Amino acid sequence: DEAINIIKDYLLSNGYYVPSNIEVDSINGDNYLIHAYDVITNKDESHIATSGWFEVNIHTGEIKDIMNQ
Repeated sequence: DEAINIIKDYLLSNGYYVPSNIEVDSINGDNYLIHAYDVITNKDESHIATSGWFEVNIHTGEIKDIMNQ
């Protein structure tokens, strides 16, 4: 939960869009891999609209935006 809140605060403080879903996808070494996305539903189909992928260091809370390197 802390890593998710770090990403929400990062997005808000930088004036970025905050999607409705932000979740930990996996743990890679010392980093949480965070997926930020919305689910778009049109009639009988839906798809995921990814806003960002981030790494958050487990120990330091340092953020790396891996979509915009």
